[in-house]
Amino acid sequence: MDLNNSCKRNCDYEAMDGALYEITQQTYENLRADDPEKQEANNTSQGITSAVRIRRLNICMFFISTVLLIGGFVFFVLARNTVCSCENENITTTVSKKMEIFEMLKVFETPSIPAILNISFAKGPGHKYIFTGRVNETGEQFDFNFESGTIGESISTRIIPYHFNPRMENHMIVRNSYNLGWGEAEERLIFTERSYPFRWGEYFEVMVIIEESKFVTYINDDYYFDFHPFNVIMRDIKLLEITGSVELLSVEVLRKM
Repeated sequence: MDLNNSCKRNCDYEAMDGALYEITQQTYENLRADDPEKQEANNTSQGITSAVRIRRLNICMFFISTVLLIGGFVFFVLARNTVCSCENENITTTVSKKMEIFEMLKVFETPSIPAILNISFAKGPGHKYIFTGRVNETGEQFDFNFESGTIGESISTRIIPYHFNPRMENHMIVRNSYNLGWGEAEERLIFTERSYPFRWGEYFEVMVIIEESKFVTYINDDYYFDFHPFNVIMRDIKLLEITGSVELLSVEVLRKM
């Protein structure tokens, strides 16, 4: 009887100990949760973690931006050097052409317009033509045509390797070829009013150099463009036709020495 009572008391003590442990553990957790210092410590820890993450992100963004900036600068420098190299090469070529030595063959003085000049003595590549004149006060356009054929021949049977046509109203210079019809690839160079090289009532100088496959054109001593004619033989050029609202003082014909 005493043994049974002793076992029962031990079981009751163990149950009370378990319950007391659970109460103590719960109380500790509640106290910990309600402790402001603990909460502040947790919040501080979380804030530090977020700040570290943000700092790392900023460092990454700065690194990426720096790489992109350096890459863009390098690309800009390389592109600029390439363009400058091409421009310098073009300028050097242009200057060398102007510095070539030519001998005077003939000067047509104050030709009346319209005019058709016989240039069969200086046809083909290796020749230079210098037009000095003045645009009429109310002129709309004028033309310089390098042609094959003979004087008096119909325009429909002529071949025009180079048609040079300034149009005053539109601030435009048109280039084309004619061979039983005008070329489809008409070239138009449009200027602003300020940059247009021709002015009503003002003098000008146009220089055309004939090469193997193109016409090189200068206006007022500045290079402007090359023109490549289509389906023509450059050595067949025999005539120079001038029409439109222009007065010419002279047309000089020169040959490369």
